[in-house]
Amino acid sequence: ANYLNYYEHARWVMLGEEKIDLESFKSWDRWPVIASVEVQYLKPIFMGDEITIESRILEYRRSSMQIEQKIFKGSSEISIAKIRSVFVDGKGKPAA
Repeated sequence: ANYLNYYEHARWVMLGEEKIDLESFKSWDRWPVIASVEVQYLKPIFMGDEITIESRILEYRRSSMQIEQKIFKGSSEISIAKIRSVFVDGKGKPAA
């Protein structure tokens, strides 16, 4: 479950680097909701290990996006995740 927390934090960092924050979503009345997560655990990591996370948008559509994320310890690939988010409006209905 910690890997999912790492991925979540890295997604918000990625969005922040693009100047997208909660206020942006509020002004657009579009909110990302995780629809699916696929994670491959390749190697373990342990408390105190230094890791890096790479995040990239694979696909962006009006109503959804798919992000690929990878955790590395040094040059070793630790985990790969594909996350699909859908966009909903402030009432929780699919965003048009």
